[in-house]
Amino acid sequence: MTRDISWWQVIALVVIIAGVLLTVWTAQQQDQQLRKDLLTKARIATVNIDPERIEALNGSVSDIGSTDYLYLKEQMVHIRAADPSIRFAYLMGQKPEGIFFYVDSEPVDSADYSPPGQTYDEATTPTLIAFSAEKEMSGGPDSDRWGTWVTAFIPVTDPGTGQLVAIFGMDVDARNWAYAVLKECAAIIAATLLILALVISFGLTQRRRERERRNLAASEDKFSRAFQTSPALMAISSIEEGRFIDVNSSFLRAFEFSREELLGKTPSELGLYSDPIQWNVIQDQLKGSGQVRDMDVKVITKNRETLVGLFSATTIDVAGIPCILMVILDISERKRVEDALRESEQRTRSLITSMDDLLFVLDKDLVFREYYEPHNGKLFVRPQYFIGRHFDEIGFPEPAYGIIRNALTQTLKTGTPSRAEYRLEIQNIPTWFDLHVTSFQGPDSLSAGLTCVVRDITERKLIEETLLKVNQKLNVLSQLTRRELTNEIFVLNSYLELALQEACGQDRIIENIQKCEQAARSITEITEFTKDYQDLGAKPPSWQNVKMTFLFGLSHVTMGDIPNNVEMENLEVFADSLLEKAFQGLVENSLAHGDHVTRIRVWHTETPGGVTIFYEDDGIGIPADKKEHIFLHREDTVTAGRSLFFTREILSITGLSIRETGEPGKGARFEITVPTGAFRYSGTDHQEET
Repeated sequence: MTRDISWWQVIALVVIIAGVLLTVWTAQQQDQQLRKDLLTKARIATVNIDPERIEALNGSVSDIGSTDYLYLKEQMVHIRAADPSIRFAYLMGQKPEGIFFYVDSEPVDSADYSPPGQTYDEATTPTLIAFSAEKEMSGGPDSDRWGTWVTAFIPVTDPGTGQLVAIFGMDVDARNWAYAVLKECAAIIAATLLILALVISFGLTQRRRERERRNLAASEDKFSRAFQTSPALMAISSIEEGRFIDVNSSFLRAFEFSREELLGKTPSELGLYSDPIQWNVIQDQLKGSGQVRDMDVKVITKNRETLVGLFSATTIDVAGIPCILMVILDISERKRVEDALRESEQRTRSLITSMDDLLFVLDKDLVFREYYEPHNGKLFVRPQYFIGRHFDEIGFPEPAYGIIRNALTQTLKTGTPSRAEYRLEIQNIPTWFDLHVTSFQGPDSLSAGLTCVVRDITERKLIEETLLKVNQKLNVLSQLTRRELTNEIFVLNSYLELALQEACGQDRIIENIQKCEQAARSITEITEFTKDYQDLGAKPPSWQNVKMTFLFGLSHVTMGDIPNNVEMENLEVFADSLLEKAFQGLVENSLAHGDHVTRIRVWHTETPGGVTIFYEDDGIGIPADKKEHIFLHREDTVTAGRSLFFTREILSITGLSIRETGEPGKGARFEITVPTGAFRYSGTDHQEET
């Protein structure tokens, strides 16, 4: 049987073919553009890579401790952190044995970490071509043990000889790549489908007309079912008088009327509308345009309760009679939530404006969006001057401008809070301020802006200076007292020595004299302890490089041939000036009580609450029932420097804490907890400002 092909079917086929061809062409163009962008990013990333540092590497595990490896490792980490779409950044070399990794961007504890010298046995064809061709190129999607990637390859050459030193690779997840391509094609696909739908719909209109006539009764039944089962409040009324012809069950439940009570009545007769004037406006709009869209109304139920709704209406024909179809969406709960939210915002605003602190909010472009002065108005004036203006336009005085600008930049880059203190002369009066900057996220989980709190801490600073002066005076008094006490102890020991000589042969007297000597030695030890203990807090805490401070503490201890491994370079902590003695105490404890210590290791890791510094030895460890006892002050402690009690006291001054978590029999393990804000990384973009 021959079937005629309609004109709309031919057009639909042409639309499909054109849509497919255009989609394929767009996908190819987007893929090429993405590859160009990826190569551009990779090319920019290689600008600061020093070929000489790569040439200084061995391409083996021995590179881990070298400064060149650490420098390149930090560069890879920064490259990856600069663009969330980049998954891996790495440098590869080639030996006769095959392609290997010099350095990558993954942390050491990551499952995807590639140590220096690791052979890339799964090298893809583009990777091999990149080494043989020695030119920029992109490859993929290709798969290896780490996943499926699109990769940019940039050769790193010796500027003197032009010889290939390494290949810099930058990986993008192929799934994200495919999504980006598909996203670019989505509009074309949607447009094609829309046009196709319109053509088919238009073409089928003629065919449907006869079918619709046959199915009119069925359609009316479906409409009736949809009308009755809809969760929206729906009603049909006459267009002239507005009398109800039909209502659905949702309408009856909401208004608490029976069907018999509603049908044939008008809303006015039932008292449904709280504002008759608004109903007249609705009637006039229906007569004029034939419809009403999303108008807020308040209606009254049978029990005289108010229902807030979103009202829409349109004119329809029912059996040839012009009628009105009304739809009311119950938004009473939403309105209650909005009112509660509005009240919450007002309470929050009232709370903020009652603070003694200045608070302002900037977007990620550093434009002021909100500004709240302290209720005493001491810090700044004219809040309206700030809103909508860029931070750089305000004209903050130095050093406030530079300090605040740096804190804002650091928080935007790292997402971590920043703190800083600065001093200004306000009306020739020195005034100190504390700045606290935090970031907040938008609905897309990306940084949306910054919240800055500025607090006047002048009074606190004056108190701190007073306490420091008092502490210094107490230290002087303590020194004078200890000096006099030491002199008297020396005199006492001399007389005891003479008495011991004169009591020769009188055992009982000699025994008493020896007890006096022992008591004098105890007094001397207590005096020495107070000498060290009085220095706690004598000087303001400061930022100290953990590795250098530990090595300084280690220099006061005779280690013999026991090796130490300090696995940190740039970590700094805000601690008392006696931090060196705290580390010295840990080492002395290992040597005195570890029995067979053959190595000492110090390392750290970041946690959600800050940083944890680990000190480990391989001695006999500490029994479970002694783990807290070792930090208590004991009379048998020889010197304060060797006392773990003294170590804990030094750390606690700036909020650092220490505990012992080692396994008995396998060595001691001390964990020093450094809270957020008390650590930073020197010489890197991760540095915390205070």
